[in-house]
Amino acid sequence: MIKMHRRILRAVTPLTMTALILTGCTSEASSISSAKGKEEGKGVVDTGFTLSTVGSYDSADTAVVLSTDETNKAVTFINMDTGKQYTLYYDGTTYVKDKHDGPMTISQIKAGDVVDVTFLKGKKQLASIKLSPEAWVYDDVYNYDLAGANGTASIGSQTYSLPKGVVVLSEGQRVDTAEVVSQDVVSVSGIDHKIYSINVDRGHGYLSLKNEQPLLGGWIEVGNSVIRQITEDMLLVVPEGEYQVTLLNNGISCVKNVTVERDKEVVLDVDDIEIPEDATGKILFSVTPENATVSVDGKPVDISKAVELSYGIHRVEASASGYDTLTKHIQVGSEYATISFKLEETRKEDRDSVSENSITREPWEDTYTPADVNSISDNSLSSVSDNTLRSSQSGTVEVHVKEWDTDKELSGVTVRLEIEDSDKKVTYTRSKESPCSFSKDKNAHKYRFILSKDGYKTKTFEPDLEDAKKDETVYFMLEKQGSSNQTNSSNTRISTNVISAIATAGTGCDLTSGTDANTDDVYVSSASSGNLWKAGKDKVNEAVTNAVQKVVGTEEIGSYYFRVADALKDVVALANGDYEATASVTVSKSGYREETIPVRVVIKKEAKEKNVAVTVTADKEEVEPGGTVRFTAEVKNDGETITDAKVSWKIEDEEVGFEDSELSVSVDEDETRDSLTVTATYTDADGVSFASDPPTEVKIKKTSQSGTGGDENEPKPDPEEPKNPNPENPEKPGLEVGENEAGNVDIPATDNEEKDTDTDNNKNAEEVTTQTYSITQESHPIRNFFSSLFK
Repeated sequence: MIKMHRRILRAVTPLTMTALILTGCTSEASSISSAKGKEEGKGVVDTGFTLSTVGSYDSADTAVVLSTDETNKAVTFINMDTGKQYTLYYDGTTYVKDKHDGPMTISQIKAGDVVDVTFLKGKKQLASIKLSPEAWVYDDVYNYDLAGANGTASIGSQTYSLPKGVVVLSEGQRVDTAEVVSQDVVSVSGIDHKIYSINVDRGHGYLSLKNEQPLLGGWIEVGNSVIRQITEDMLLVVPEGEYQVTLLNNGISCVKNVTVERDKEVVLDVDDIEIPEDATGKILFSVTPENATVSVDGKPVDISKAVELSYGIHRVEASASGYDTLTKHIQVGSEYATISFKLEETRKEDRDSVSENSITREPWEDTYTPADVNSISDNSLSSVSDNTLRSSQSGTVEVHVKEWDTDKELSGVTVRLEIEDSDKKVTYTRSKESPCSFSKDKNAHKYRFILSKDGYKTKTFEPDLEDAKKDETVYFMLEKQGSSNQTNSSNTRISTNVISAIATAGTGCDLTSGTDANTDDVYVSSASSGNLWKAGKDKVNEAVTNAVQKVVGTEEIGSYYFRVADALKDVVALANGDYEATASVTVSKSGYREETIPVRVVIKKEAKEKNVAVTVTADKEEVEPGGTVRFTAEVKNDGETITDAKVSWKIEDEEVGFEDSELSVSVDEDETRDSLTVTATYTDADGVSFASDPPTEVKIKKTSQSGTGGDENEPKPDPEEPKNPNPENPEKPGLEVGENEAGNVDIPATDNEEKDTDTDNNKNAEEVTTQTYSITQESHPIRNFFSSLFK
């Protein structure tokens, strides 16, 4: 019977092991292990061993897909917590699932997806990939703002954390957050309240006019997306798509169709427009309340009679005391028209004055129909006069442009600046050529820079600039026409915010020069040669690291590596004797293209070795208990005395908190120490300290334990015949031996002691500002007891 059981066990055991392997290594098991790893708070779980069965893994992660390569069967990921990029390879055994565990194909996984992955780390073998159930996705988002305060972004009314390393993709290329403009339509993914990826679904292109002189001062409307007043050399940022473009100015009317492609510029030639004779129409205004005043294009008009206006679009403003001012844009297209406005009474709370005055645009052939431009576009201009920067500007933003492939700085790039205020009204500034600077506007909500140059791709950037009072420097990148930076992840450019932080890190990074390479506070061998020593490179590296950390945060700064070149370039002498030079800093980050950025630094005047000596003398070599000794400090620099030099004092290595050239110290009567040690320290204007060496020592005389100050063998006075201490006044009662008029015990002093005391008193009378410090030492309790008996 026992043998039979053994045979059954031998047969069942292999079958059981096979079943365990088949059931324990399925995709469901991998998901459980992945979930367990997340519950333990670890981004990657490493079990330390590798399984060889289908679907097995030793690591798990939640990451963002950067790219998929079907040719090499590879997927590149980035971990959002560490910023680390890595590539895994898949095959027919890799499980691909949606967030509900439904089947998918690898081709359905796209860049920007937030996924849970399991893999064999050593083999870089992708075991499973699944759209993360914890991730949310918002598609077709157009109401957003990526320039929130303190690294935040808003989607609708919700606020999210926007990490500096967020994955931003446009047509498969990873771009900087600043390259996403407010007119783009995006998809956003994240977990909880943190954004992981932004994908530009519908980007933007550019529209310019050619032969537009007859239209200057008129208006251009691009579909329902953009409306602007026409200015010379204008370049409009327009969402990609097909549009009907309408142009109007003083009776000139033109309608054209255009197709705007992403990152491309379309030039609209309006040379074929017909310029009719000047045409005008008469408009009768009906405004409530009746006492309202009306202005057209900034000029007051009399609405008691018809107002004659030229054909085209005009800006009308109506105002009255106690009412909200109403601003409208109207179109004049025929001889007569009547337009009615009703103003709303002013309320305490802020509101939109045109909220109930919107008028829908009718077909263009209808007569004198007003058009509410504000209802067409959030980017409308308010008037021609608004196309300039407002007053009270303080800070500036300096713009530099670099070539993407070579890192060389480009000059002659046309830089146009648009400023958007809190009401989403856009104002143009005049264009300049790089390098250039623009004044900031305290009312600006967003700055948009449009960069264009022949032979290069036109680019738009909306950088996150700080308060209006602060000067800033920004660096932008331009690519040559026909170039592409999407070949692989290592070609991804480091954030322009990081590059700008590095470029300005030299502010306040002063370097000192000298001849001793071992001196800690000397960083440059010679101001003229500009060779950096290790201490100098470390200081520049520290300044760069601190500047970048403010941009990317403390967690991500560890993924950046900075290398400072040995030699400084472009050394220039300054009027104050200092020098200015350029340090080259190379920044590296895994998965990103290496960048070399110039950093401007200041080299302070040639460091000179200081020869300062501090000498302390005492007015006596020996002091008795109860006496006073005075110390005087003399400071010399290169042998010449520094007058009025103040020093800090130490007594027995303890600071006394007193600074002067002299110090008086009184010694307690029962002091038992053998000597008194004093040190003086002088600190110069550069903060360099020099101490007296060796310390000054004064001996302290020893006294008897009785405290009488005399010899025990000396004859004592006869108590029956007391000595009268006041022989000149016999009538005054005498005092007991050793007692003064105050009733205190007096220790008889020798002739020498009286002389010393007189000398001390005279000096104290002459220099009353000298501070005296008492040196005390507590007597032994038994000694105090015997002393009291004698008293």
